Amino acid sequence: MYRARQSFYEPKQSFYEDSVRVPAIVSWPGVLPEGERCDRVINHFDLNATMLEAPSSPPLPRSHGRSLISLLNDPEGTSWEDVAYSEFVMYAQREGLPFDVHSPPDGSVQRMIRYEEWKLNYYHGMRPQLFNLAEDPHELNDLAEAPAYSVI
Repeated sequence: MYRARQSFYEPKQSFYEDSVRVPAIVSWPGVLPEGERCDRVINHFDLNATMLEAPSSPPLPRSHGRSLISLLNDPEGTSWEDVAYSEFVMYAQREGLPFDVHSPPDGSVQRMIRYEEWKLNYYHGMRPQLFNLAEDPHELNDLAEAPAYSVI
């Protein structure tokens, strides 16, 4: 199992697709099909669940990870929810001390929710950003304040 690290944006400190869309290469001769591409949303903890299922080990008791084995064997026939949640807390200093986590500076706490084609970015102290990745893969059209998308 190989996972790329996006070092071009180091330190990336954002949840835009250029930073968070990281390819994963999985090979298991005789078990997984070769030369296939699966364009689904996975999380790092899905890799843990996959590595535990491979030798028939029990899953981690409180992990939300989903094994990729069924998905990679049958992408069309496997029920898979394209969902991801990420959080990043930027280390900042004020007068030589870490900032107060209960009152962080603007933009230092960042959260992202991805559900199917929708992505919501939130940077503490700033207005949220909403993107439809199917229609706007480069995240240029923020829909967060558009009344038509308020239910999302």
